[in-house]
Amino acid sequence: MGLGVFIVPNGELKSKITFWKKKIEKELHEQPYTNHPPHLTIIHSNINEHKAAINEIKESLEELKSFKLTVYKNNIFWDDFFTGGNTLSYNIKKNEYLNDIQKKISAVFFKYKGNNEIPEVFNTQKQLYNSYLNFGFPFVGEHWIPHFTISSLKVAKNHKIIREFLLDQINISFTVNAISIWDINGNQHQMIEEFILQ
Repeated sequence: MGLGVFIVPNGELKSKITFWKKKIEKELHEQPYTNHPPHLTIIHSNINEHKAAINEIKESLEELKSFKLTVYKNNIFWDDFFTGGNTLSYNIKKNEYLNDIQKKISAVFFKYKGNNEIPEVFNTQKQLYNSYLNFGFPFVGEHWIPHFTISSLKVAKNHKIIREFLLDQINISFTVNAISIWDINGNQHQMIEEFILQ
């Protein structure tokens, strides 16, 4: 079972992400990630002993306080090696508290990670390879770029929607009051539990 730990947006940010997802679905249909719920992935991997892992994730979240994030940049991950498309996202301004949260939670994933076959694409990228080997997720550590994904477009890089998205600048600060754990099976995402932060 895939287990993910997410931050779910609210208010204006959620509205903007939803706007773009609907626009892309209407104009391009069935692009990767479009039907995923709006979220920022802290970590995601296949996990053994789900109940024990979830309990330890809960324990690692117990002392956490609410914190602010700022979404400041429209971004495109060109030629995304997971999808082969160009992945539209809203990036987060560097935040040490969020990095510390990932470190705490990744320790649980390290302990309970399943036998994840390492994709060949990581063989030439040491940071991604080591992260995947240790946590089952290639983006644990300083190379993680926290972001809210919108969609991955399998279209030309100068497509109208990509141009429009890059022109629609963003700068939104919001308070993270909750972190949630999700069951992930392919494109199916089901929230297991939400933790309200102090």
